[in-house]
Amino acid sequence: MALMTTDELKSIAVRVNNGSGVLITPLSADYHYVFTANHVIDAVEGDGIHVRFNDVCGQLVGKVANVRDIVRNEAMDAAIIVIDKLEETIPFIGIECNVDGKKDCRHTDYPRCRKDNNDHIECAIHRIIEIKGTVQGGFIEYEYDKQVPKDEIEGASGGGIFDDNYCLIGIHKQSAYKDDKEFLGAAYLIPSQVYVDLLAANNLAPVSRYDLSSFQPFADFLFDFSSNKRKRQMLQGILSDFASVKPELLTANAENLFRDFQEHLGGQRKIDPQHVEREDWVAFGEFLLAMKLLLEICINDDSVDAIVNQYQYAHAGEDIDLYDIRENIDTRLFGRLNPEQKIVVGGIRDQGFDCDVNPGNGRIPNIARAAIADGLDIANGGRDLLHKFTFINAHLFRAALDKYAPMFEKMTDDRLAFYCQKIKEACNGMENV
Repeated sequence: MALMTTDELKSIAVRVNNGSGVLITPLSADYHYVFTANHVIDAVEGDGIHVRFNDVCGQLVGKVANVRDIVRNEAMDAAIIVIDKLEETIPFIGIECNVDGKKDCRHTDYPRCRKDNNDHIECAIHRIIEIKGTVQGGFIEYEYDKQVPKDEIEGASGGGIFDDNYCLIGIHKQSAYKDDKEFLGAAYLIPSQVYVDLLAANNLAPVSRYDLSSFQPFADFLFDFSSNKRKRQMLQGILSDFASVKPELLTANAENLFRDFQEHLGGQRKIDPQHVEREDWVAFGEFLLAMKLLLEICINDDSVDAIVNQYQYAHAGEDIDLYDIRENIDTRLFGRLNPEQKIVVGGIRDQGFDCDVNPGNGRIPNIARAAIADGLDIANGGRDLLHKFTFINAHLFRAALDKYAPMFEKMTDDRLAFYCQKIKEACNGMENV
């Protein structure tokens, strides 16, 4: 994905009294947030809390942050300072709540030892080599790439911890440090989830997890087999073929496409795109790439109209078995559906290519055809109507590569045509061979 520059990362690092904080843009037209550690400000109230924009904050330098409110989770040492909306454009920062396996991370802060005679402090970035996991109390331990001197960590509390995609994974609570003789203590962060929950508990506007104006945040994960080197080697040819068509998808507006499918579904229940998990955005993108090839269309704002006549997309977002889908999916997702449509379901359990299609009977009695000219009314007709439809797991489009990797390895051309053939066969209920 397209990463932030170092200057952009520093531009959202702010000074909070004698500590640090991170400037966050919520889904609100009235205010911004500063995420920090509660112990940075717990001894002061109201006018005693100051948010300062350093020289690295670009056009915000010299601006005064008017504090509107403060919400806290004292047990988790978390605080959110609500400030009046800033007119300037703030770089987007995604929120990542899953820290499993994170390694190459960064910590931004304002060490007080770097303050000069003009009260200026240089913004520092410390490299983190490993997120070690959750410890007692719910904090997360991590390790810097090198031991941090004690005077360097004074002022570090409240600074942001960012993963290798520059998403905020937490706020710094305390550091391990080296005195003259030994390495003391451990470094801990307050998980981002604590701040997400704190906003919800106080009825404050949520923050965006992803920049959904494009598929760029998910680019590195589309048809990603990097965790299996042998499988990636087998698929090298077709992955390079997909790389040639991927750029068109990456510039498409992910949120608009997702919402367009929901509008075509016509259901009463709408899924908030910001509540969709990253792996499900990846599967959605892989579905769209497959549709581009299968239907020979361009991926743009008009793509949904060209897809829904044959394939409708519905996001369930639940741990549902595809073969229990008709009994368990929320029928409020649907309005009217055409029996010729196949339903691609996102956000459900990945079960492998051979189990990723659940065929419907699709037969409509002749006596009923006139009554369904506008489609089957799922919302009012009931769950039994879902037996007319074929349901497809959105993971199918990646699973096809996994399934046929040995065959792709032997092919020198027509790999995408073969891929499309196997997708068609699966979706039409033909034997997958």
